[in-house]
Amino acid sequence: MRNKNVYSGTVSLFIFSTSAFAGGPVIERPGEGSIQDNVLRNQCEQTVVCPGDVIITNDADIRAASNCRRITGDLHIGPELGLTDIAGSTSMEDLNGLACIEAVEGHVRIFENDILENVRGLRRLSKVGGNLEIELNPTLETINGLRSLRSVGGEIVISSNDALTQVNAFQNVDYIGRGSISIFDNDSMESFAGFRQIRSLETVTISGNQSLTSIEAFERLQVVDDIYITSNETLENVDSFFALESARDIYIVQNAMLQDVDGFSRLAGSRGDLWVSQNAELQDLDGFNRLGIVAGNINITSNPALTNIQGLSNVQTVGGDISITNNESLRTSDAEALVKNIQNFEGLSTISGNATVADNRPGSGHANR
Repeated sequence: MRNKNVYSGTVSLFIFSTSAFAGGPVIERPGEGSIQDNVLRNQCEQTVVCPGDVIITNDADIRAASNCRRITGDLHIGPELGLTDIAGSTSMEDLNGLACIEAVEGHVRIFENDILENVRGLRRLSKVGGNLEIELNPTLETINGLRSLRSVGGEIVISSNDALTQVNAFQNVDYIGRGSISIFDNDSMESFAGFRQIRSLETVTISGNQSLTSIEAFERLQVVDDIYITSNETLENVDSFFALESARDIYIVQNAMLQDVDGFSRLAGSRGDLWVSQNAELQDLDGFNRLGIVAGNINITSNPALTNIQGLSNVQTVGGDISITNNESLRTSDAEALVKNIQNFEGLSTISGNATVADNRPGSGHANR
């Protein structure tokens, strides 16, 4: 770093292959005991505040940013302003040159990096003021770093990383400002784990991950607005959400190999809709056995292997409609009994709206409505 004087300007900083930080950075020294290993202790002995946006497209950019401890703008890792060639950039494989960064006050965007394999280089990043977005990185194989990350002021998005097989990160994140986590269209992702400290969120979206077989995350999540688990063709079970007590909308749709929903075993109330549809292997709804209130609609539709809906037998209040349709293996008598109990206050509280039960396997002495 060439200039280590106090920076007092307001111009955003863009780092290209040979540039230094315009206006001069501010020297910061980490506190005693804050650096754990010897390599980082030597590398980060004298770190700086880097003003404005930092853009990383190649090795030279990483070297220029290697002493950044805090970035006051955004951190972009990937093509920007017409610069698209990162071929031959060995540091772009793991971002190890960025190991001193602890905080980014704006967004962190990691996108369209053709040789990036992992993000271990961001091992000391603890705070992101805006969004954290990891998208369109065709060679990214794992997201296992980010162990120091605790706070994200915006939302987290991981999408369209074709080679990504595993996400096991974000274990210490306990705050997401906009409350949204979106994991979608990562075609090779087989497992997803993390977010073990989060207790409340607005939205969780896990969608279109064609190789995903298990979700082991959100163990302490208690309250969420919306959960969308959709179009994950190989997802077999959801070993998550064990602490979840309240949600608004829950959509579990088009997961062809999903066998159970046991991860929702503590869910007591839905402030919106419960929608379970087009899950070809789903046989029961036992995971919802503590559910007592659904303020909106219940829709159980087109689950051809579903034979048992006793998991909904403790529902006391439904504020909207109930639709149980086109479940080929479900006895119509069982579906009708569930609806009848709610309507007639037989062990249940109340229902507002209409109930529709049709096109399930006929039960003895019962016709479709």
